[in-house]
Amino acid sequence: MTNPVSTSTLGLLERLAKFTERRHTVLATNVAHATTPNYERRDLDVRGFEQALKQSVDDRRRPSALSVHSSRHTPPVDRFSDDLFTARADTQRNVRFHDAGVRSIETEMTELTGNKMLHDFAVEVMNAQFAMLESVVTERL
Repeated sequence: MTNPVSTSTLGLLERLAKFTERRHTVLATNVAHATTPNYERRDLDVRGFEQALKQSVDDRRRPSALSVHSSRHTPPVDRFSDDLFTARADTQRNVRFHDAGVRSIETEMTELTGNKMLHDFAVEVMNAQFAMLESVVTERL
């Protein structure tokens, strides 16, 4: 059974923050190996993660499977498999050099920057959500 929090806004933001944190490590490793012969660039499945995120949001927008006359409730589906957080070789976007290495420092730095911005966004929105919850709990407006 899936934890209902994992499909909430905070849960989805947490998944996004974890994904971008993991991806940052992978991208930084690519930068560190920029001069390593035969090194193949690695990355996470960004499109797969985006699709899982979209499907999770779409699932939340659909009417609940819980009806007035039914005691059954279908738990939300967890669309974020461990495979989305596993680095895979990604040789499609870069030039292969004479030493058989596949790299582009410009591509890696661009990806790192975009990934950091996405991570910062997720953390900022989570902080805002927690601030609102704190305000409600302490009955402040």
